[in-house]
Amino acid sequence: MLQRMTINAILKYIEDNIESVRVDINKLVRYSGYSRRYLQLLFKKHMGKTLGEYIQLRRVTRAAVLLRLTKLSINSVSERLLYDSQQTFTREFKKHTGYTPLQYRKMVYGFFQKITDYREIDEVIYKPKLCYINACNFTARGFSYKENFPFFHSSSSARWNFIDSLLENNESVTISHKINPCNDDNAHINMLVWNGDLDMNTHYTFTGGIFAYFYFKGGKEDYRRHTYNIYTISLPFYNLYNLNIYDLERITKLNDGYYLFEHYIPLNHQK
Repeated sequence: MLQRMTINAILKYIEDNIESVRVDINKLVRYSGYSRRYLQLLFKKHMGKTLGEYIQLRRVTRAAVLLRLTKLSINSVSERLLYDSQQTFTREFKKHTGYTPLQYRKMVYGFFQKITDYREIDEVIYKPKLCYINACNFTARGFSYKENFPFFHSSSSARWNFIDSLLENNESVTISHKINPCNDDNAHINMLVWNGDLDMNTHYTFTGGIFAYFYFKGGKEDYRRHTYNIYTISLPFYNLYNLNIYDLERITKLNDGYYLFEHYIPLNHQK
């Protein structure tokens, strides 16, 4: 139990500082209070890789997210992840992914074999069900907002106030999201509300195809972690690759004060 708590604390420390300071074994030894040798053995036992390898792969994985979901220059991504130079970043990125940053940015799907997500020890990996949804036309009201990276959908009060106002008169609300790459470190997210007591006079086309279906019951405070789990843990674990087109989400308010969240993630490719 104590060992797991220690590793989880170290994982969080790495995650919290990955863009602010150069995290290395010496800093983690001072942070944990353990000897260098014991800390390395403990980390390898629970994580299956050395501390140095884990830190490198977390930096590369964070860089991959920024390359895919923003228009930040390659040099800006390199500087943000504290690489010595763009050349060093390119070399390290290609070593771990098999692609240069520019090649990766142009790829249709956004995962690679060594992708390393942030998750605590023994964290549940959600298993999706695959389903087919037909294409359709629909009317919706658009709602746009910004979200800082790293993120997966918003847990902001503005978004939740909007959703709760819809749920006052509806049993559930159906939403679609799409991320627009931007020139800063914010994500510009288009959100379409399919139902609600609103003047919906804008028409859209929903792209059909194969979707990964996830669901969970919980509160607003659980939502962000759950969506992070879906996109950065479950999809890569099952070799599923999501398209950057509108997804589908249904939120139902339950009588006990919790919500039922149902996610349909559009898939592009299966290895």
